[in-house]
Amino acid sequence: MTPDLPVEFADEQLHVRMGIEITQWDVQEMIGTMPVKGNRQPFGLLHGGANAVLAEQLGSLGSAMHAHQFGSIAVGLELSCTHHRAAREGTVTGVARPIHLG
Repeated sequence: MTPDLPVEFADEQLHVRMGIEITQWDVQEMIGTMPVKGNRQPFGLLHGGANAVLAEQLGSLGSAMHAHQFGSIAVGLELSCTHHRAAREGTVTGVARPIHLG
């Protein structure tokens, strides 16, 4: 089930171009997957920027769902990424959980 959030330019969303699929929609935990294929840097590894896009997508959707309950909107302001492991193939999974809902 997807939340009823207002979306503009649906055909231009970056997550669509990168193959990101949201597998769990919940304010307490957003989970999504992204293929490595099509999101690699020149040396065959998953691009670090692709990891950042996955993280931003999950965090932004979770915060937007929370804010929508109160008639507000939320957008990301800052992103800091640490890459823990390289991927050359398959699918990566991201999980976003709020530290504080305020």
